[in-house]
Amino acid sequence: MNKIRVGLYVIMSLSILVSSITLVASLIFLLRQDMVKAIIYFILTLFWLIGLVINIKLLKRWNSISEKDLGYQDDN
Repeated sequence: MNKIRVGLYVIMSLSILVSSITLVASLIFLLRQDMVKAIIYFILTLFWLIGLVINIKLLKRWNSISEKDLGYQDDN
């Protein structure tokens, strides 16, 4: 379970990094008035942020599952 949790933290940090890079790139293309590339990079930023939200929800769910498992093992 710890390997899964560490993997989720790595995925979350990478998605934060990539979403910030694509957001900066979309703002640069917006300043250059290259609207097509700006919109594409903005959509990519949204996809990375949606993936980040999904990973956070999975991490919360797995944390609650692991807490229930630990409580169950303590009772025995």
